Amino acid sequence: MVRMRRRQFLSTAAVASALGLAGCGGMLEESPESKVNAWLEDHQESRRLMEAGFQAGDSAYRRGRYEEAATQYANGLDGVTTLLTDAKERRKKIDDDGSRLHELFTKLVDYYAHVEKAMTIRRDAARLAADGETAAAERKRDESTPHVEKANELWATLADELDLTTSTTTTEGESFPPLAVRVLYDGEWQGAVSAGGSSRSISGVGERVVEVDADANVVSANAQKEDGGGAKLTIQVLEDGNVVKETSTTAEYGVAQVTANV
Repeated sequence: MVRMRRRQFLSTAAVASALGLAGCGGMLEESPESKVNAWLEDHQESRRLMEAGFQAGDSAYRRGRYEEAATQYANGLDGVTTLLTDAKERRKKIDDDGSRLHELFTKLVDYYAHVEKAMTIRRDAARLAADGETAAAERKRDESTPHVEKANELWATLADELDLTTSTTTTEGESFPPLAVRVLYDGEWQGAVSAGGSSRSISGVGERVVEVDADANVVSANAQKEDGGGAKLTIQVLEDGNVVKETSTTAEYGVAQVTANV
């Protein structure tokens, strides 16, 4: 089975925007890179759907939940198909097909095309596995490897050219328990986790990963900021290191709460 490596696909974190000085008289004009970043930011929901579908599909497949995997991949395909269609439409509106903006959108179109192909193959493999054809499913799933590799290559190039600071769905080399809750915050926080019929308090400063009962079907957790700042606190439910669900807050002393079926 081909496992999806971390740092492969876009996450839904905010994309940095930039303005470049152009022309005379100190006038500001958006650079091609900032226009692409703005487009990405406008499509955050479709990107989130794409990422969540791929992550949840891979996680379900590894656990032998093949019908669920097929459904999750199909959900992710809804997101990536929208992204691919919209990126193609945006590219068509660029007058100069030799421009930097056209070049960037061409790379983006190619990226989404490979993600769509990889996810389609994995969805079809999950359907084969659900029908009991596990050997055929593994062979089918292997066909997604070149598309995943090409998508990684394209995104690495785009991330460098667009000066993106976003992380991706997973991080190669990190080790996570089968089921966990992660809190991401620069300051101090406290909260609670409920899973497998038991609850406990949690607290920390900065990022923390809390392992929970791997046999739990439902995980609920919350975290509250211990200060009045406006920085974002995020709480996530992780399955095999993949984000199943997450919520965030930027409110003063804000609380983020998440519940996920796993």
